[in-house]
Amino acid sequence: MQRFLEKTSRYICTQHQHNLADICVVLPNRRAGLFLKKIIPGIVEKTTWAPDIFSIEDFIIHLSGFSLADQIDLLFTLHQIHQDIEKEDTHSFEDFLSWGQLILSDFNDIDLHLADAKSLFTYLSEAKAIERWNPSSATLSESVKKYLRFYQSLIHYYTSLHGRCIANKSGYQGLIFKRASGLIEQIIPNLKWQKVYFAGFNALTPSEQKIITTLVESKKAEILWDADDYYVSNSMQEAGYFLRKEIEKNELKKFKWVDEGFRKIIKEVNLIGVPNNLGQARYAASVIGNWAGTNTTTADTLSNAALVLTDENLLFPVLNSLHDNTPKFNVTMGLPIKLTVVFQLFNHIIRAFENADRFQSLNQNKAKGFYYSDIIVILQHPILFDLKGTNNSLNKIKKAKRAFYRPDEITPLFDNYQQEIKEILLTIFGHLTPTVSQLIENMIFIIGKLRKIINENVNEQSEAANPEIEYLFHLSGIFTRLQGLLAKHQICITLKAFKYLFNQIIQSNRVPFEGEPLTGLQIMGLLETRTLDFEKVIILSVNEGIIPPTSTLNSIIPLDIRQTFGLPGIMETNAVSAYHFYRLLQRAKEIHLVYNTEPDDLGGGEASRFIMQLEHELKQYQPAHIISKKIIHQPIPDITFDNIIVIEKEEAVYRKLLDKAKQGLSPTSLNSFIECGLKFYFSDIAGIKEEDEMEEFIESKTIGSIIHRTLELLYKPYINKALRADDINEMKQAAQQDIATAFADKYPGGEFTYGWNRLIKEVIHNFVEAFLKNEQKFLSAQKQLNRHLTILKLEHPLNAIIHLDITGDADIKIKGIIDRVDQIEGKLRIIDYKTGKVEKNDLTFDTWESFAISENKSKAIQVLIYSWLYEKNYSQQEFPFISGIFALQKPSIGLLSFAIKQEINENQQYLVDKTTLRKFEEILKEILTNLFDKSIPFTQTTNLNICQYCDFKKICQRLKLS
Repeated sequence: MQRFLEKTSRYICTQHQHNLADICVVLPNRRAGLFLKKIIPGIVEKTTWAPDIFSIEDFIIHLSGFSLADQIDLLFTLHQIHQDIEKEDTHSFEDFLSWGQLILSDFNDIDLHLADAKSLFTYLSEAKAIERWNPSSATLSESVKKYLRFYQSLIHYYTSLHGRCIANKSGYQGLIFKRASGLIEQIIPNLKWQKVYFAGFNALTPSEQKIITTLVESKKAEILWDADDYYVSNSMQEAGYFLRKEIEKNELKKFKWVDEGFRKIIKEVNLIGVPNNLGQARYAASVIGNWAGTNTTTADTLSNAALVLTDENLLFPVLNSLHDNTPKFNVTMGLPIKLTVVFQLFNHIIRAFENADRFQSLNQNKAKGFYYSDIIVILQHPILFDLKGTNNSLNKIKKAKRAFYRPDEITPLFDNYQQEIKEILLTIFGHLTPTVSQLIENMIFIIGKLRKIINENVNEQSEAANPEIEYLFHLSGIFTRLQGLLAKHQICITLKAFKYLFNQIIQSNRVPFEGEPLTGLQIMGLLETRTLDFEKVIILSVNEGIIPPTSTLNSIIPLDIRQTFGLPGIMETNAVSAYHFYRLLQRAKEIHLVYNTEPDDLGGGEASRFIMQLEHELKQYQPAHIISKKIIHQPIPDITFDNIIVIEKEEAVYRKLLDKAKQGLSPTSLNSFIECGLKFYFSDIAGIKEEDEMEEFIESKTIGSIIHRTLELLYKPYINKALRADDINEMKQAAQQDIATAFADKYPGGEFTYGWNRLIKEVIHNFVEAFLKNEQKFLSAQKQLNRHLTILKLEHPLNAIIHLDITGDADIKIKGIIDRVDQIEGKLRIIDYKTGKVEKNDLTFDTWESFAISENKSKAIQVLIYSWLYEKNYSQQEFPFISGIFALQKPSIGLLSFAIKQEINENQQYLVDKTTLRKFEEILKEILTNLFDKSIPFTQTTNLNICQYCDFKKICQRLKLS
């Protein structure tokens, strides 16, 4: 079966073999014209002038004598009209943007479909008035009056915009098409072509229909349809929705053409489900590799194949997945500039100013500076980082732990940089609140500097292939375009409005790929396949919500009113998608429809209904078709422990271990060793630490430090005094100030006046308030019993020496900081504060033997080490005493104390005495003996739960889960 464009070419050449130059061919898009120009020379028998070939949009613009206006320019013009109409009620340009785009889109639809604008807007305003009608209220509120006045004034917006566009001979697509349709009878006598052929159309708008119908009735035109009996003859098939309407208007015998590709061409249809985009890309690459086979020297191997991407985000995964020996291919869709690293740099710069503006408004309009994370993101961006020199500044910013930097504080960091790089960074960070015009000038300046630096860093051969130069060129054009529009309309816009406009332009901006557009595999979007036929087709992301797209209607005109006035709705949009999909398949022989099986945040992962239709209906139409369905699961390897790491205690390692013993082993270090020997080695011997960076949001360990510091500040004035319940009232009043002081000490430069950190501050205050409330309740109860509590020590550092024979003459220092030591009823209490979860069974054990072998003894080890240290340093103190933890998450449960159940006294108390500490010391020595035994290497834990939150799990890879 002939391809559609080949059939069209032969038909036209047969009808006009001697006068092709007097013919015009109009196609749905420009790409189809490239293929037509290639086909015609192979059909004509002699040298002749080629016919004129247009896309439908270019053809109608040519007829109208108008030019297509810039959409952003139209937005500015519409805002000027808004100012003229609304006067003192004018919205800012920023607020106007949210609905200005919708109005332009609706105006375009109204004109494309030749709807009566005056009647429509009258109908709409009356419908809105009925919506707001309240029988119980005689008068309307001012806000309702403004609301209704807006809808009543829409016709004035419409007519004013029309007038300005006509005066400038430039307008939006709908206006141009409406104008051409209104003048078509006057245009026909001056038409330079003998005949115009409209080929490959489906859903014609009324304005297009009027133009084409008038030309056909004047014997000046003919329509060549691209249809198939499969979806045209089935009234339930949405793909034939518009074509059936055309057949109803014309006799079927006059309808050229309805082919039978779905009946006559036996198809092999593969319905493939693959998880995620990368999986789809790899599947496509494997199929293309099979198609190419061993003949990889010529692009003709795949000249009859197409890879269709319904989602442009698949472009990079596909290009990266294609095999190196894939024959030449052509990417027709262009690279979306929003996916390039160059765009990301300028997007980060805009975001830095946006955040600076936002923080200023939150700070009572006082400038705070550039947020540190914005600075780091910009300095770490690949383009700037590759230029060298930014590393020193990054280190200084990370170590400073400051949240904000004013321009005069950050620019000195760039003093020693290469001049070109210094100028770029000074341009970015030199002014905190530039106007939008200044910002655009700065962007253009930065692009110029980057292009100069990149050009100097590449040789002549690589310069042509350097994509960054091309991306920068396109971005420069975008900023220059915005600069010209702002100057033309003499308007000052906000940073937010500028970002909106910038992103609007970016969405539609693509960088074209260089190559031969008619050779090899075609990688393209679905719309670009119109009128093109391929024997082998792969379509990716054939998912519901992508094809057809999610059913949404962005319009200020409700669906029922749109239908009343003949404007398209969701059904029409779906019918267009269905036609593009089925038309591409009608002449194909081998088809691969690939969909993503991985659910997204909205519960996706569902195959398109088009796949379901093919699966259940196609073989009923033609039983010879071969349909196979397969779900490809990415294999999940077994959970294995094949990355065994063993660190022997060789001389250098053991020497560091002894050095650590002299410096002192803390409870945290010892618990780290008990949990995992390798973890202890990484942190305490190898000295591997997390990079000390500014916390953008307060981390849990910092929260603990702040609470500890706050409690220290609150209790400090009462050391060596009998603490009374009334004293707690004073602490409650001082809590906010002491929390602020603790923040300044433990979170220097951090911001906690708004956002997530403000919530964390409130949480900390609630922790402290709840603890103080429970403490006050406890003190009141003790007063009733004539008992008094005295604070003896706060955040008290201690150390002691323990001797092991295995270490020779070396002594081992044990050290720790006790959060609180107090005394009540003659008994000392050694107390540790914990902000994390603490349960009674964390500190209670049946016997000393069960304690020694328990995997859940880290908290008990800590409080017993504190008790042991206290006894070693204050041996003259009376015994026994209590050792325990205040669980700040549950202050109402009081002090959770260490206990061996077998040794609890008749008062249900467990008191730590010298016997207790001697038993614990034996267990401590056993732990230390294992640590300092040269024959026992550092190895990984066998408890995989410990690995979940380990800082070194990426190095260790103890859990191998893929």
